Amino acid sequence: MTKIALLMCICEGELDIAHDALSSFIKCCQGEITLFLVDDASPSYVGQSLADRFIQQTGSKAHCLRLPKALKYRGNAQRTFLGLQSIRDVGRDFDLVVKLDADALVVREGLEEEMAAYCTDGCGLYGETFNMRLCDRVLFSSDLLPFGFKRKSVNGVIERRWQLSRTFPVWWSDFGYRGIRGGFRFNCILGSFWFMGWKTFCSLSDRGYFRRDQSKHGFVFNDDVLLTTAVHALKHPVVNLGQRSFSWKDTLIIHEETVQVNALWSRKPFVIHPLKNTPVSWRLRQEFKMLAAGQGDQPKAPLRAYIEDVQKAGSSSK
Repeated sequence: MTKIALLMCICEGELDIAHDALSSFIKCCQGEITLFLVDDASPSYVGQSLADRFIQQTGSKAHCLRLPKALKYRGNAQRTFLGLQSIRDVGRDFDLVVKLDADALVVREGLEEEMAAYCTDGCGLYGETFNMRLCDRVLFSSDLLPFGFKRKSVNGVIERRWQLSRTFPVWWSDFGYRGIRGGFRFNCILGSFWFMGWKTFCSLSDRGYFRRDQSKHGFVFNDDVLLTTAVHALKHPVVNLGQRSFSWKDTLIIHEETVQVNALWSRKPFVIHPLKNTPVSWRLRQEFKMLAAGQGDQPKAPLRAYIEDVQKAGSSSK
């Protein structure tokens, strides 16, 4: 049985969708799962609540790292890297490290076997890729200069605003340069769902990437961009599953109001994202679960009609 370290980062208001995502992973992945949570200082302690539910549901171990203050949207690289370090800190070996976003849904059984079939030697980062926008490529490249602009931070929280005040290399510049030499070309593994071989994980950890102080930042704050760059720096495989199988193509960036449920389902997807905490997304969750159970040929109402009803209800309440 594959030993899996499952990482989830969770914020206030995400308990219900995170529990649904976690339950779907447990159902569709039969590996030996240990849960690692990063709670972004939620007032209601959603991370510990989810950990308790997981322990009660599975009897397996769960670890929750609650941050002392919320890092918010632009702190996702800090949250993810802290979470990855927490996996190493427990002193256990795993076969795979998996990251699952709270707004994802696993809809097909056999995920453990699928991941193990791709990652046979413990090396590599696997997932669906996206191409960085031109403006983001420019910001990435400017961060590699020894000085320049940076995003403003207030009490350790990175903001959108920027300023000409960086007089130091960014914290990731060393593996940024090595990543480019190792083949990084602005194609990144999406952070909503990925899996990584244990050898690659340990190599990143041994280099101290996960525990670095990220206060010397520039523009880039995205965990998926920086993690992909770091793996390229190792010259380990970065595998776009969307090029290997239709089951992984365009399933992790869907649009809830335009997605064609049956067309997407015909590709036999494993993971679907994003499904937010909205009425439309909950309806989508229901439909995908019905299809997975073989009961989805005749849903109670067409999704398009349901979306229109939700929109009308929202308009009438204004």
